[in-house]
Amino acid sequence: MAKRNIIPLIKKGLSGKTPEGAVVEQGTIGNLEISVYERGVIHITDTKKSGLVFKKDPDLFMTELDNNAIEHLVLNQSVKIEGSGDNDHLVLTMTDKGIVASLEKRGFGVVHTLKNFINKAKSLAKN
Repeated sequence: MAKRNIIPLIKKGLSGKTPEGAVVEQGTIGNLEISVYERGVIHITDTKKSGLVFKKDPDLFMTELDNNAIEHLVLNQSVKIEGSGDNDHLVLTMTDKGIVASLEKRGFGVVHTLKNFINKAKSLAKN
């Protein structure tokens, strides 16, 4: 019988270990779970949409929050903060109940750009 390589499961929760180290603090905002790891890494996961994960260096994350003038958002306006590497994006949207955070699946940049041009053309064609 051939030997199989088995990838060990990593426990979730405060006692779990990951390449980032143990979780030192954890919290939730709406459907999002936020975990801070020993190495200073932040992971934000969506508890409703499995598989969506936002990761960003804390210094870069803070800079993004400071530079996007989030306090000046108007109703239904959003700010998207890109996740690091191939991770998903964090979207902050102003609603009538305040700012709501959600995650958006990372897509292909070219497809996103094409869709923006198509939507612009559609809106111009309607006018």
